[in-house]
Amino acid sequence: MTDLIFHIGLPKCGSSTLQRSVFRHEDGYLGTEPDIAPELNMAKQLQKCAPFAGRQTINRKGLRGWADCVRSIKQERWPNIDRLILSNEMLSSASRLSERPMIKVLSLLRQRFWTEGDIKVVLVLRNQAARLASSYAQGAGFRLKPGQADFERSVERSLNSRRHLRLFDYSRWIEGLESVAGPENFCVLLLEESRTVEFWQQLAGFCRLERSEPETMILPNTSKKNVRSRSADRWSISEFDPAVRAKVMVDKWLNAFWPTRLQSGLRDQLRQKTIAQLETRYRRKAEQIPDGRRETEFHLSPQVMETVRARCGSFNARLGEQLGRDLEPLGY
Repeated sequence: MTDLIFHIGLPKCGSSTLQRSVFRHEDGYLGTEPDIAPELNMAKQLQKCAPFAGRQTINRKGLRGWADCVRSIKQERWPNIDRLILSNEMLSSASRLSERPMIKVLSLLRQRFWTEGDIKVVLVLRNQAARLASSYAQGAGFRLKPGQADFERSVERSLNSRRHLRLFDYSRWIEGLESVAGPENFCVLLLEESRTVEFWQQLAGFCRLERSEPETMILPNTSKKNVRSRSADRWSISEFDPAVRAKVMVDKWLNAFWPTRLQSGLRDQLRQKTIAQLETRYRRKAEQIPDGRRETEFHLSPQVMETVRARCGSFNARLGEQLGRDLEPLGY
């Protein structure tokens, strides 16, 4: 018996910390982490045959081949291990056709392509307001005029989009995962509790971690890369990066309309050329912004927090019932 344990995010919910400080040290880890070779990052490889990064359908033949490759790596590297771990927050992303396509992928794996063990899932949640703020901080480096007013407008846009709002309904993940894997095969953690030893003990127990030391993960000096928060409710804004802005915009449209598997050589040429052109254009725009006009931080005000909580209130009430606890003190 060999279980497949997927950590699928959510984005802005501590994935980098789990990957770099916990999973990478374990035997049987198959991605994601910078030191892992692309061909061994099977969490990333899964995106090639599933509805992620611009792909809209599942390639069942490819998914069968992916499972065979996982078996081969396991037999070659860890023949005696009884669980494999895969981590990539992209696996919780939406496609144009489905808001949670990973649930269908997990169902197919469990029913057809991985029958020698259980399919298990780790899902880390974070209150919606903090996720919106953290996401804005990550992308502020390629906004021309970021700041408090722009952040508040971005929150309003997300809340006024029916699709975006539905993606904040975490209870739908619980329903889907329970129906596919069974209640005993998925673990829900709350990022707000990551400063407690119980958070890390629960993760270690569920994933059967052999080298994890939960007590060390709550120390102040625990490595947390990509953290832009200055305090509990304030985030810093990076300098404008025209190269990143160009890459984000080009990949957004290419992934939507041109799958990577189709004429990949021509696609790469067009991508690089378009990125270079846009980078020059954005650099010129940035030079026109007067000194001092670019803000350096923004904050999650009580008013914004309450607005988000009000719009997501019914979602979080249902989530609290599913988890059997009161989530309001944690910002939900």
